[in-house]
Amino acid sequence: MDPAVAPARTARIASIDLLRGLVMVLMALDHARYYFSVPGATPEDMAVTTGPLFATRWITHLCAPAFFFLMGLSVHLQRGTPRLAPVTALRGLWLVVLELTVVGFAWSFHPGWSVAGVIWSLGVAMVVVGGFSLLDSRIALATGLALVLGHNLLDGVRAEDLGSAGWIWHLLHVPWSMELPGGTPWFVLFPLLPWLGVALLGYGSGPLFALEAPRRTRMLAGIGAACLVAFVLLRASGGYGNPAEPSIWGAVGRYDAVQYDGLVLRAIAFLNVEKYPASLQFLLMTLGVLALVFAWLQRYDATVEPGPLPRIVRVFGAVPMFFYVLHLFVLHGLALGVAQVSGQPSAWLGWGGTFPTSAPAGYGYGLVGVYLAWAVALWVLFAPCAWYARWKAQGTRWWKTLL
Repeated sequence: MDPAVAPARTARIASIDLLRGLVMVLMALDHARYYFSVPGATPEDMAVTTGPLFATRWITHLCAPAFFFLMGLSVHLQRGTPRLAPVTALRGLWLVVLELTVVGFAWSFHPGWSVAGVIWSLGVAMVVVGGFSLLDSRIALATGLALVLGHNLLDGVRAEDLGSAGWIWHLLHVPWSMELPGGTPWFVLFPLLPWLGVALLGYGSGPLFALEAPRRTRMLAGIGAACLVAFVLLRASGGYGNPAEPSIWGAVGRYDAVQYDGLVLRAIAFLNVEKYPASLQFLLMTLGVLALVFAWLQRYDATVEPGPLPRIVRVFGAVPMFFYVLHLFVLHGLALGVAQVSGQPSAWLGWGGTFPTSAPAGYGYGLVGVYLAWAVALWVLFAPCAWYARWKAQGTRWWKTLL
């Protein structure tokens, strides 16, 4: 194994790092699409989307469910560690602080801007999982199942109906904006309820890793297949699990094939389910795929030695928060530099411009440019991530796990 590629020897589980690294790489693709695609190229908008554009977006839907599930699973695998609950909660609060400061700036290059995005929600979920780590894992599993399966029963509740407590519902179940004290708007992109459920499912699934790899593989494959069958049945029947009126970006409510001309648009509409908040159908679809991929990756916990590409992916998976923060600066800085050199509009990319906003007319590079920017960003990110993975493995100080 090439020492320049391999992370330092640790007790880390290869399949977890590989799955996490894979979705980190896919996440970078989604964010490259945001910074480099042409205006109006919204993958979920059935009026403008195409097969390649939607596929580029759809594959990245796997990222957030993987982050939350693997976070919960990783906490369970640390059971027996001294002060696990308070340290986990502290890590979660640190993620919230990062989202409101460094991550917000990295997204916008606009000082003071922040959003209740995936890192904020992941941090809150980590605090909750820290509390559940004091209980039997079956309680976490049951709670997670109840939240994932049942949160769409609450779709009819509106924040406006709750009066002064409506802001709580925005945080829990309804996306978009609210006002902080002083009138400052705040963007709530990842309402908490479904994501808390996924994180608790991850924690409650920890006992799977007490099983031998072959049995664990079979169980993960069976769970994945069951989730996908349930998704197809619910989606095809127009049944429960996806809001009739999705919140944003053109996701399709009840599926009706006759509304769409052509096989490609019908397939897109079938897969185009609500992510904000993550509907049951969205989670069955993504967690089902992830469970099948995770089952396949179990071979790397047994006898299969990772090849060069999996070793590179594993480096990214070993330093997820470091990768996340750094990749935003790399992609955003690359977009700003390319725009200025090529003479395209660049004010929307920050430095005094308003944010968030969509790309203005005359900007963008198409999907080819998106994929090229993604490849360049990954090339730039590998060396610092490999260095950080080696440094992080040198010692067991808990604070090294904060990034």
